[in-house]
Amino acid sequence: MRPGFRNKTVAVLLAATVGALGLHRFYLEGRTSRRGYAYAAGFLVLLAAGFAVALRLNPAFGLNLPYDIFVPSILLAAIPIVAAFLDAIYLGLMPDRRFDERFNTGASRTNHSGGIVVALVALSLGIGSTLMTMVLAVDLEALVGTFSHHTLDE
Repeated sequence: MRPGFRNKTVAVLLAATVGALGLHRFYLEGRTSRRGYAYAAGFLVLLAAGFAVALRLNPAFGLNLPYDIFVPSILLAAIPIVAAFLDAIYLGLMPDRRFDERFNTGASRTNHSGGIVVALVALSLGIGSTLMTMVLAVDLEALVGTFSHHTLDE
């Protein structure tokens, strides 16, 4: 644990906005946060791999933006984004006393989160579930499209 006070509202805001890069975990756990590095590496590796696959499958990839970002291989990079939204929800719903016991041991201040944290949790729930549904729909459509379709006439 790093010394100093960690504000719950700031942690939830970081998780909801730039959580895929693990910045909320670095804020909470310090520069040596394994989870922070896992978030960042997972997002960057999945994004780079997604772009590489998309370019390999379609050399004209990128000419039809923003629609090209809905390629299934690129949407896999949304997994760390959804995980960060889930982390924002988890941190936001954590009681202030428990948050302080976990992240603010020895600090003289305590958290008194309010409406902003509730709004961030609601926003994270809405955006995260929408993104997760979108990823599942596009990836499942691509998976089903790989199967050969036979009709009764054949």
